[in-house]
Amino acid sequence: RLDIPTIQSSAVADEITGAHCNAWTFRTVPTAGTISRAVQKLRQSDKELLDGGWYTLASDYLYGRSSAKAIAATPGIKIVGESFAPLDTTDWTPYLNKIVASGAKALWLPVALGAPYVQLMTQANNLGLVQKIKIFAPTGLPQEFVEQLGDSGIGINEPASAVLATEPGAKVAVDAYFAAHKKAPSEGVLQSYVGTSIMLQAIKSAAKISPEGVRDALQKGTFDTLVGQVRFRPGDQQIVAPLWAA
Repeated sequence: RLDIPTIQSSAVADEITGAHCNAWTFRTVPTAGTISRAVQKLRQSDKELLDGGWYTLASDYLYGRSSAKAIAATPGIKIVGESFAPLDTTDWTPYLNKIVASGAKALWLPVALGAPYVQLMTQANNLGLVQKIKIFAPTGLPQEFVEQLGDSGIGINEPASAVLATEPGAKVAVDAYFAAHKKAPSEGVLQSYVGTSIMLQAIKSAAKISPEGVRDALQKGTFDTLVGQVRFRPGDQQIVAPLWAA
């Protein structure tokens, strides 16, 4: 609406650079579909995941719906059930009982961060679900939220966008952040750093300092970041960058 270039450095819903893609929007993290395909690679190395069904428990908004659709469309993954919970859910027992009854070997958990998520994991642990099923949370759990989860987060696998800082400038950036805040930068901080550094480079290289000039620079440029040189893909303006599985 404002016609200004925008960089999205956290949200993964496919629609952002898919159905809702526009010339002003750029994204510097993988999509829900990309993350799901990476999980499919992981699944191939685990016999239980290779043969077993998957259950999706998602928050009922765009992110949850998009991630549920992405995992369901992933070749080889068999969905045996799915549920969509309101964002203010506090009693997760009905959903957890459905997961147990489904016999699923894996749980796909695109649930919004916050107090309901902590309640979910506390209740899942009380039912012993965490010990019976492999949990995959494509939410991107920030360091601060992992601390909130405490022991109830043990057992969660996090297949989400991660910044593998491979460039020499990474040490300078991390040391400067540590000096200012007395702690290491979280995943979200690093993602924001990558997005902001790209925007600054685009402003510096723009033929004209205007919304159109910066947009054009983002569309045509190659940018030096913590993860190496990157550019935006023509057509949907999704970042083209290395994606690692570990």
